[in-house]
Amino acid sequence: MRSTESGSITAFVLGLLSVFIACMALVVDGGNVVSNYLAHADIAENAARFGSQEVTSLRSGDPLLHRDRASRAAHSYLERHGVSGTVSVEDNVLTVHVYGDVQFVLLKLIGLSSTTVAVKRSAEPVVQ
Repeated sequence: MRSTESGSITAFVLGLLSVFIACMALVVDGGNVVSNYLAHADIAENAARFGSQEVTSLRSGDPLLHRDRASRAAHSYLERHGVSGTVSVEDNVLTVHVYGDVQFVLLKLIGLSSTTVAVKRSAEPVVQ
């Protein structure tokens, strides 16, 4: 006697396997994206702090950022850490934008190769 259900277990197992691989891809590559975002956020924040230490008029009680030195210091910090980004100084606030590409490992199986993380952090001199 021949069964009409031959191969139904195989289709079910293949379906479960593809769902398992998709979940693993999201966990592995999603974790990699979060990790890279946090690392870039840390670098951007530290670059902003580093640059915002370049002040003038400190003794007057109203510290002002020296635009050129602050920008150079922040760029220098980014270069030392091998990160690309932009630095701007507006209204005594130094802002650092950092960008980085994250290569996917498992999501390549469905055609996604990478994503870009972008972080913005600012700092300004404070009088205490």
